[in-house]
Amino acid sequence: MTVYIPPDFLADALDLDHVPDEFELFPDDPVHWIDSNPAKINLLGTRRRYSVGVSFGDDPESRVGIAIWTATDAANQNLARHAEDDGILRVSVGAVTFSARLTCSRHGRPKYLGDLFRKEPTTWGMRGDPYLWADLLKRFRETPMPDSVDELDVLIADAFLDLTGGRIESPRPIFVQRYDKGGMSSGHISTDTWHENHMPMLHKRYEAAKKNPTQNPKCPECDSRNVRAIEYTDPYWELIGAPGSGEVVRRNGRHPHDGPWWACEACEHEW
Repeated sequence: MTVYIPPDFLADALDLDHVPDEFELFPDDPVHWIDSNPAKINLLGTRRRYSVGVSFGDDPESRVGIAIWTATDAANQNLARHAEDDGILRVSVGAVTFSARLTCSRHGRPKYLGDLFRKEPTTWGMRGDPYLWADLLKRFRETPMPDSVDELDVLIADAFLDLTGGRIESPRPIFVQRYDKGGMSSGHISTDTWHENHMPMLHKRYEAAKKNPTQNPKCPECDSRNVRAIEYTDPYWELIGAPGSGEVVRRNGRHPHDGPWWACEACEHEW
């Protein structure tokens, strides 16, 4: 199954009226969010600058929309706050520079433990680690956020033992037959990587979520924040993760490239 990973943010280009030729990789498709290009963004009105990935798409009104993938949790948090304040970006993609307004943040206050697993690590220890990470995401998708780091550690350690048959404290790698897909280190879990990288990263995400949470966007019709993220699945596309707080609205059917992304519980508006 092809997996469509949702953008962290959506934005409208303010002074770019068409997609530059060098980025038109799918000329027969008026919207193409899948290819990403390395870019630099400056949050206007602040000193913050980030390296991101962007993709372009022309909507039916010829307005250029962009999707933005961020690289760090800090960038996610800062862009989410910038989006809530109707912040403007200065975007540089190669030789192309333009301004953009953030229109949708896919970030909200993490409600479930699985939210901490939405963004994968940039590096893995052994080939079995990505499969374990995915299983933990599924396991904790609807598990309430724990009240402390100690409780977080216990939940992950118990799930680790259940899924791998070994303890996360093990000094040696753990082999899991169902994760064996072929290749060197296939099926093996690097406990060293979990100790030195993954668990400290999850601790930081947990502390950031508790200390400085972001909110779901306001409904543009009634200003309510009682909104839910919309998730689409079908045999061709799967929108993974459950961004934002609150329950996820799951729907069958091919994912529409331009949304709607959010559903308001108060007035039933979608956008």
